[in-house]
Amino acid sequence: MSSPSNFNEKDVGFIGEDLILEGTVHSRNKLVIHGTIKGEISGDDEITIGKSGKVVGSISGGLVTVAGNVDGDVNIEDHLEIAPTGNVQGEIHVPAGKLIIHEGAEISGQCHILPSAKKDIPPKN
Repeated sequence: MSSPSNFNEKDVGFIGEDLILEGTVHSRNKLVIHGTIKGEISGDDEITIGKSGKVVGSISGGLVTVAGNVDGDVNIEDHLEIAPTGNVQGEIHVPAGKLIIHEGAEISGQCHILPSAKKDIPPKN
């Protein structure tokens, strides 16, 4: 992940409002969606669905922010934030303590809270 001081526009994939993509999208860097994607999305870095963004399909990622519309399952490894303008229709799988739902956000479907990853603690002698 890039630090803010080393930010470069090459570090961000951007899907503009006028774009409609169909198929599988995977991003190694941050991905910002303001257009429409019909298919599967996965990412190694942050995925942001902007206010005008629409996803019809599944999303898998570490850190996901939804301010637009998602119609499909969302599988989160680290953190999910649903903004006041966000709408998720589908199953959500997110680790315990890693879900933020702002007032005004809409969810239609099931939310599965997964156990947090436990760190290995050496036995006491």
